[in-house]
Amino acid sequence: MSKHNRISKILREGEPNGDGWLLELSSSTGRKVFAVAVAQNNRRSRTGPTWSYVFENDGWTSIDLGTPGSYEALKNGYSTIGLNPSDIERIIISHGHSDHDGTVTQFLDDSAAELWAHQSYGPLKQYIPWEMHYREGSILQREFNRIAEEKIQIANESDNNGRDTNKKYFEDRKQTHVSQDLRDGDEFSDLKVMSTPGHSPDQICLVLDDFIFTGDHILPEITPHPTSKMVFRDTISENLPEFLQDPSELYGLGTYLK
Repeated sequence: MSKHNRISKILREGEPNGDGWLLELSSSTGRKVFAVAVAQNNRRSRTGPTWSYVFENDGWTSIDLGTPGSYEALKNGYSTIGLNPSDIERIIISHGHSDHDGTVTQFLDDSAAELWAHQSYGPLKQYIPWEMHYREGSILQREFNRIAEEKIQIANESDNNGRDTNKKYFEDRKQTHVSQDLRDGDEFSDLKVMSTPGHSPDQICLVLDDFIFTGDHILPEITPHPTSKMVFRDTISENLPEFLQDPSELYGLGTYLK
């Protein structure tokens, strides 16, 4: 980390795993970036909280909002730094997983903010992420799938409220309107978009001054990690826009070198 990428102030101390912390960061230009650590809706996550970042860039901009059921915690963090959802002009989602866009519909209800996301987010938000792909193409994929299904079953059996919350989240998300489709290389004032599919097809990183907001492109204790090739199920692929049907146009060495 450079001398400019520093924590200017600890606005609130939280839990040892990161939940509840509020930080004020300072970029190389002196821009203030507020970091709000949103807990995973009363459950412990091995990778810690979801971080929601807030900064001025031709208006207040938020990156990621936290998991379903965490909206009050998010609002509490924002209010501590002197902001309300109604102050935010745009929300940018790093990728369409529930711990990053889980409170989008509530946030939009309380504000006039625009929703920005990668151009593939809109078509893909109609589907549950772990049901979009074939997951049985290799031994590794089958084992990943078995573990994931076991965890989902255990979570559903032990937390009926959480299951209902997630069901509502997926239904509500389908109705959201994406105001701005983002593509690799797009620039908005001082913010630059990088398309980095892998963790999710719509994963993006965002560059601001000398900060890079990585979403889940980089994860503690996981990155770098082995991955397995996944393709959309035929029943889903046939309903997607043409640009999403050819994986070679989304990712791979040839795409990254363009």
